[in-house]
Amino acid sequence: MATGSRRRAARWVMWRGNHCDEGLRTIGRKGRGRPRLRGRARVVAINAAWTLVGLVVVALAAEGWARSRIGFRSVGSVDAQVYTRLIEDFETPVGKSYIHPRAGRLQVPGSESRHTNILDYWNVTRVNRWGFLDRPPLGRYHSFKASCRVAVVGDSFVAADEVPIADKLHVRLEDMARERLPTLRVATSAFGHPGTGQIHQLGYYDEFVSRTSPHVVVLVFVLNDFPGNYHVLQGMTTGYDPDRLPWTTARRNADGAFSMR
Repeated sequence: MATGSRRRAARWVMWRGNHCDEGLRTIGRKGRGRPRLRGRARVVAINAAWTLVGLVVVALAAEGWARSRIGFRSVGSVDAQVYTRLIEDFETPVGKSYIHPRAGRLQVPGSESRHTNILDYWNVTRVNRWGFLDRPPLGRYHSFKASCRVAVVGDSFVAADEVPIADKLHVRLEDMARERLPTLRVATSAFGHPGTGQIHQLGYYDEFVSRTSPHVVVLVFVLNDFPGNYHVLQGMTTGYDPDRLPWTTARRNADGAFSMR
């Protein structure tokens, strides 16, 4: 009898011990909360955090470079629109074009022309007092001091927003003449505006080119100058409504004569 009681007591003690041990394990799990990341998961989390920090640092560096390099309007915060804002800041000039009463479309004197393809060049050019992307116009003294005065007239190929003044066609021509013909004092000037045709450039000659008394006038003509001289052809090639073009062209009046409108 005593032996049976001892056995039952031993089984009861074992059951209570197992039950308490399970309860302690349960309490321990609840107290610890979520298990810590270990092994590969922890390494991945750390690498992801450092990658995020690196991206933020690179973005901030790009922001600082853009502000110091471009120096136009505020580029804005580092976000998904940085690329678009960079394009906008360069493609939108400070000084817009205006219509001169006799010469036609010119850039605002003293303003800046900003041009880029967001890849190869970031060019800023100051517009001279006559409204062209060139050096200051030749004064009477400098103009007549030169033994050969050359005026280059044309459209965007002459304006050349994409390159600094030192790399433009007429300046390179002047440099080449100085090297090959040192005794010939050559002075060049450029009179060009993007999107113009020869009918516009006649106004440039009458109002500005003639003031320099050039010995030679180089008229730069390219294929797209054909439609640039007449609003109907311009509308056909660009897709704009010929009566609502965003630039001036030659239009026939009721009396049959042409005028710039």
